Amino acid sequence: MSRVFCILMFVFLQASLAAAQSAVVARNVNIRPEASTNGAPVAKLAAGTQVELLNPDQTNGFFHVKTPDGLEGWAWSRNLHVRTKNTATTNAITAAPASKAGPDEIYPDASRTPGAPNPDITQGNIGDNICNKDWATGSIRPKTSVTAPIKMQTMNSII
Repeated sequence: MSRVFCILMFVFLQASLAAAQSAVVARNVNIRPEASTNGAPVAKLAAGTQVELLNPDQTNGFFHVKTPDGLEGWAWSRNLHVRTKNTATTNAITAAPASKAGPDEIYPDASRTPGAPNPDITQGNIGDNICNKDWATGSIRPKTSVTAPIKMQTMNSII
C-alpha cells in the first residue's frame, strides 16, 4: 500500500511542478548565466523576491528564471519556493511579520511541521553552529531508529 502512496505522491508532485508559473526566493540566491556554478553570478536576489519560472523543470538543480526587472538567468532550486496556480496569484505576496524574511508562504505550515526553533540559536551565534561548514544536523536530530517508525506510522495513517 505504501508503494501506491509513493507513486501517487510522485505523480502529484510532477503535476504541481508542471503547473508552476513562479517562485519566491526563500534564501538569498545568486542568478547565474548558466545552470551551473561555473560562471560568476550576474545578480543576487533577496529572500521574498518573486521570480517567473521560464521552465518548470530543473536543469542540474537550477531553475531558469526571469527576475522582476526582466533579467533572465539560473537560480539554485533549493533557494526557491515554487508557487503553483493554486498557491497564489502571480503578483500576490503576503506581508511577513518583522521577525521573518519574505512572505509567510515560504515558511513551513506549523500545523503540518511539528517542532520548535532552538532558543540556543540566535542571529549572534548562528555562524558558530548552523552556518558553520562543520555543523551537521546529526548533532541535534534523533536517530533514524526513532524517526523511521514515526514516519511509517504517519504514512500508514494517511492511506
